[in-house]
Order: sequence, then C-alpha cells, then structure tokens
Amino acid sequence: MLATTRNIEIEYVLANEAEKTFDTMGLSLSDGISFILRQVIQQKSMPSERDEFKKFFNEMRARIVNSCDYLTEEEINAEIKASRAEKKVGNH
Repeated sequence: MLATTRNIEIEYVLANEAEKTFDTMGLSLSDGISFILRQVIQQKSMPSERDEFKKFFNEMRARIVNSCDYLTEEEINAEIKASRAEKKVGNH
C-alpha cells in the first residue's frame, strides 16, 4: 500500500480528542482517520447513523482484541459484558 502525506486543517481540540480516543483503541490518529475514510468510500456516505457508529466501534474492538497477544482478566470480563449488552440491544 502506498501512503501519501496530505496537509489538512483540523480544529486543535478535535484533533487532540480524536487522537486520545484512537489511542485507547490502539490506533494512531492517521490509522483512525484512514479507517473512517475507507468507510466513507465503501458506503458512499458519511458515517452519521447510530448503527454505522456501532459497527465502527465493534470493528475497532475486534481489531484491538485480535491484535493483543493476551488479554487480562479485566479485559476479558469487559469484552463479555460488552457482548452481552450488544445482544440485549439486538433482541429489543
């Protein structure tokens, strides 16, 4: 994959908050923005619907879990809890 560097203007606070959020997902700001851009291209629309964001975060969670060599007991329990909550939402 060839990469390119582009200069874009982003609000300072927005960029910092996005960087912190992506960092919690194990992503750099560049990787997070690239992921969102791929979603826009695939769907030919902005990811504005709640279901699209839910899908985005579920994909990010799966990417994080799959990239870890191991999970702590706390992380495993958090994943189980999140999965159960998603199932409850899907059943209602």
